[in-house]
Amino acid sequence: MYCFNDDLYFTKKNTEKLHQHKYSCIDHSLLNNYIFNKYLYQPILTYLIPRNLAPNIISILGLISCLLALIVHYLNIFGRYEYVLIGILLFLYQLFDSLDGMQARRTKSSSALGELVDHGIDAFTSGLIIVILTRQCGMNQTQQMILILECYIVFYMNHFIGYFEGKLEFGYILNPTEALCVLILYQITRTIFNLTPSIFQTTKLGNLSLNTFIVIILSIFALLNVITILVKVRNYSNLIKTIYPFMIILLLALFIMMKKTNSSILLQLKMFTAILLLTHYIQLFIAHYILQIDRPGIGFLYSTFMLFSNFYLVNISNVNLITGNLTGIDSFSTLILIVFGFSFAFLSELSLVINVFIVFSKVLRLHPFTI
Repeated sequence: MYCFNDDLYFTKKNTEKLHQHKYSCIDHSLLNNYIFNKYLYQPILTYLIPRNLAPNIISILGLISCLLALIVHYLNIFGRYEYVLIGILLFLYQLFDSLDGMQARRTKSSSALGELVDHGIDAFTSGLIIVILTRQCGMNQTQQMILILECYIVFYMNHFIGYFEGKLEFGYILNPTEALCVLILYQITRTIFNLTPSIFQTTKLGNLSLNTFIVIILSIFALLNVITILVKVRNYSNLIKTIYPFMIILLLALFIMMKKTNSSILLQLKMFTAILLLTHYIQLFIAHYILQIDRPGIGFLYSTFMLFSNFYLVNISNVNLITGNLTGIDSFSTLILIVFGFSFAFLSELSLVINVFIVFSKVLRLHPFTI
């Protein structure tokens, strides 16, 4: 077994059970089981994907597709064709996200590292997709914040039940595949009818704007998902002990997104800071689940970051304790705090990714990008 000094995320004792992990996932997706697997994924895998292409590379291609979709949206130079381009890129993301696991089984190269890479990327891209959707619909900061938090609650809860049951399970209706397909169809519809954000802001359904109605519907689906997962939990004695670290990170992300700013750039940095923090914890949780650690914790970086979160707490209101009342522009301290928060979250995520690749690949004695 690979021996190393205890570090920021894992200890030697943590990795002792890594070889024992067996990936178990049940996907009830109707589209996958009856259409995509047979008529789309399998033919592409057989005729277009070389057998020597590592599954982790396919996973990273999915990440690149999603990042390109985000870039296309922010460039804002493609007019109405932005939506169809994003639809194509999201389709490629979904395709690669399915093919990586199939390639691993085909080449008998499945590993705990591959599972963590796959689901870790999904955790990050889920937030990016919500950012694209909310900005396309012209949603306000509160609506965007609600959907980002709900997205990560649902994602976490699906892996939370996997931690207790020893397997992941995706439902018939509340399924990532169906959700992505709806989003892709939405992109195509926007291209055909040239729908603008103002339509979602001004269209009324009773007393509610279309955006508010969308948030309510998605919130109901998220609540149903959480309820169906909690019903499956057989042992509630350790429920709070397991879930409370995530609740702390969730509150921290909420406080960061509530931070007032008059700059659209700083507003986006806040959102991506929250996404990176939530992604980081969920990836760490999945790693702990794979390593069979009894109590997944927060980690040193998050404990440290909470000291700095106090600065955000005092800046939720219009009163800045360092420079006085905020006026028409952001104070210097606000700028420093938001930029520092984003930098810290980004470096934390980067350190975890590097650490996971090094430790898992050496303990499992495999190369992450070759078969």
